[in-house]
Order: sequence, then structure tokens, then C-alpha cells
Amino acid sequence: MVGWLDLGNHLEANEELEKIAPGLRAHPDVLEVRYEIYAKAGKWDLAAEITRALVQIRPKAPHLWSSHAYATRRMAGGGFAVGGGNQSHVRWEGDGG
Repeated sequence: MVGWLDLGNHLEANEELEKIAPGLRAHPDVLEVRYEIYAKAGKWDLAAEITRALVQIRPKAPHLWSSHAYATRRMAGGGFAVGGGNQSHVRWEGDGG
């Protein structure tokens, strides 16, 4: 699986991952590979869902928090709101605003 990802082929990696016994698919190591596949495919909503589970399972793993932030920022609706809505302006001393 990881070999296919190293070669840039997330589709083949996904096919290999599907061969894992259903009872083992929720293992954190398998979920981390699943995240990588979703990230390579640009499926950020699914990637964020996986990392949300992973940070609950392994809260002391900093790379998982980074992955979760990355996926959440890139999913639809992630990041900053653009236009409309109730937006506040933070005024810093000396910013002239």
C-alpha cells in the first residue's frame, strides 16, 4: 500500500487497502494509510473524518494533529469565511484600523 503511495498511485494503494480483513480496517495504522490515500485523492472531507478519529485514538501524536488541521483547512467550508456573514475585525494597536 505505502509502496503504491510512494509511487504516486493512490488508486492502487486503495485497492490494496481494501484487501485488509474488515476487522482490521479500523486499526490506527490502517487509518493513517487511508488518510494518505484520501489526501492524495483530494478527498479532504473524508481525510478530515479519518484524522478526527485518529486524534481521539492517538492524542499525543503531533503529526496526526497536523494532518487533521491540514485536511480540515482544505475541505469544503474549511478555513476562513469569505464575504457576507457577521465578520469581526480585530484591531491591533497601531494598525490604523
